[in-house]
Amino acid sequence: MRSPSGSRRLLFRRFRFILLAIAALLATFCMPAKASTAAVSVTISGTVRNADGDPVAGAQVILQEITRLPFFPWEYTDYEVTGEDGSFSITRDCTACALRALAPLPGPGATYLTAQVGGYPGFGTENPTIDVTLPRTVTGTLHVTDVDGKPMYGAFVGCEPGFYGSGVYRDSGAYRWILRTISFGRYTDDKGDLTVRGVEDGGMSVCIYPPGVNMNSGEEPGYFSFAMADGAVHNFRFGAPPTPAADVPAAPTVTSVTPGNHSATLTWLKPADGGSPILGYTVTADPGGQSCSTDSADALSCTVTGLTNGVHYTFTVTARNAVGVSPTPTPGGQSGSGGVTGPVTPGTPPAPVTDLEVERDASDGTSVTLHWLAAASDLPIVGYRATAEPGGRFCTTEGALSCTITGLTATVDYSFTVVAINGIGSSPPSDPVDLPKDETPPTVTASFTAEPLHVGNTDWFAAPVTVTWNVKDNEGGSGVSEANVPPPTTVSSSRSISSGSVCDIAGNCSTASVEVGIDTVGPEIAVLGVEDGHKYLLGEAPPVPTCSATDAGVGTAGDCRVSVNGGNANGVGTFVVTATATDRLGNQSTMTVRYKVVYPWSGYLQPIDDPEGDAGAGVSVFRAGSVVPAKFSLTDVAGAVVQPVTPPIWLTPVRGSAMTLPVDETIYSVPTDSGTSYRSTDGRWQYNWRTDKEQAGFYWRLGVRLDDGETHYVTIALR
Repeated sequence: MRSPSGSRRLLFRRFRFILLAIAALLATFCMPAKASTAAVSVTISGTVRNADGDPVAGAQVILQEITRLPFFPWEYTDYEVTGEDGSFSITRDCTACALRALAPLPGPGATYLTAQVGGYPGFGTENPTIDVTLPRTVTGTLHVTDVDGKPMYGAFVGCEPGFYGSGVYRDSGAYRWILRTISFGRYTDDKGDLTVRGVEDGGMSVCIYPPGVNMNSGEEPGYFSFAMADGAVHNFRFGAPPTPAADVPAAPTVTSVTPGNHSATLTWLKPADGGSPILGYTVTADPGGQSCSTDSADALSCTVTGLTNGVHYTFTVTARNAVGVSPTPTPGGQSGSGGVTGPVTPGTPPAPVTDLEVERDASDGTSVTLHWLAAASDLPIVGYRATAEPGGRFCTTEGALSCTITGLTATVDYSFTVVAINGIGSSPPSDPVDLPKDETPPTVTASFTAEPLHVGNTDWFAAPVTVTWNVKDNEGGSGVSEANVPPPTTVSSSRSISSGSVCDIAGNCSTASVEVGIDTVGPEIAVLGVEDGHKYLLGEAPPVPTCSATDAGVGTAGDCRVSVNGGNANGVGTFVVTATATDRLGNQSTMTVRYKVVYPWSGYLQPIDDPEGDAGAGVSVFRAGSVVPAKFSLTDVAGAVVQPVTPPIWLTPVRGSAMTLPVDETIYSVPTDSGTSYRSTDGRWQYNWRTDKEQAGFYWRLGVRLDDGETHYVTIALR
């Protein structure tokens, strides 16, 4: 037989079910009536997501006819399983449909989580698209003890899950109900604990049986309802515990201390009241003893004023009730430990940063480096934060006065500010410094491996040259990447060279070109006043060699120069004319012309007949064995005798062909000459050649070599 108190609990439990059923029926009757109760084909598509909005894969989605009240089992014959993206599409013929999504929950305390959408009278024929959002779950601990507070091992936790926190509301004419489901029917461990999982901020209602008793024993369990909170411990004790004597409250636990200007604000947790309601709290500063108080158990914050900025303080928080004041902890403990805080320093935020300068990285237009002066502060500066707008890109330091913001865009106008940070907070932003977008193209110039000669628009060189392109972006520009710099070009012949389009990171482009001339040839020279290879007679108007030079490239450097070398002291011989000219690049040309100045030659004198002197003369025939006098004179064109520098050379006679001519010359018996030179006699040059009888019957060629370089011959015959 159940005890009267157990019967009352059972009656209350059944009455609660009746109330829930009535609420569901009222919700049904309050909805618009369907136009027809005939079954229609309903297709619903959508996505199942968790409480964070992420898609849930593997959830069972059921579209079914509602045949009973929503908290009783449903009839269903098929379901769809969501894909990796949480999507589903399900079709069914029904008159009043509801959609339910069941998602498996791994881990202790739950088996699955259910969300239900739709109800009486159902979705109709709209074929809607619905996103089903599953509620967030949390895990807590149910701690079961006996009447004396000892952990109860093997207590059975059962009964139905609670509906506390479920929602019933209208949405586009369709009834929506969230059914929050947990698992039950498990036993406490040797510490009296059982892990429970439920819906965040939802209710949990359980019945608890002592060890050895379960739901089928007929004994009345203990009933326990509580609100789910993540990590919370829910204590349940069988029987009525003894009432302890009241004591002072426990020391509050400080959760935060916020320093301010000559002040500090503290917050703390409500401690155990010691069996007597808490009347208020007191916060005391050390050193100085400044304090603040509250007069309510739930007033868990207050601000201590009158502090000195820059001084380190500790704060003690005590609670008071009718019995007394909570124990005062030892100052200097860890922050938040037992109502006492560690060192806290009040003060004011830093003054604004000044003298901000920004500099764009010339090699990378996406980076900007900022520099500034230290901010004034009555507390140590712990860091700075620089920000670029638009976009909010930033960089921070731990006290350094410079940092670099990356990831910017060279085609955007930016404004930069810096704030200083101390233990109180951040300074107001510095005056903004603007950095306009880069709209100026880079400058491209050419340099060469040799010094050029500028002639008009052309840079001239005396040898092949390498052109290097020098690229420089404007100050504060976005920079030019190394890949956009044109490579060097080697030029071997005259032509126009272009850099091509060179662009900076912001897309501003420019092009440079140069005219390169390669001139490796000296000027062309013409020698004037004298002919190459020509012979001039001694005494004629002397030649005066000159020269002229032209250059098709860079032009000549100065006049053409002539030098004359050679000849004898008496004005005859071979003369060499050398003409030299140089262009402006140093290419030199030389031209050589040779000419002779010779004695006027009128042939040998009698007794030798010489056609050189007498065009109609024949061949003189001398008696073999006699002396042949060979004579000539040397004069200029005016007939004046000229003395050679070196005596004329007697050339050994050369025998010619045979002949039978008779002797027609006188037989001379004069002293003969020997050696190789003619001798001078009375202004003439003579050589007496002693012939031999064995030389008879042939032509003989006689000759002389003069110091003007000329050789003259005459033919005689010996008989």
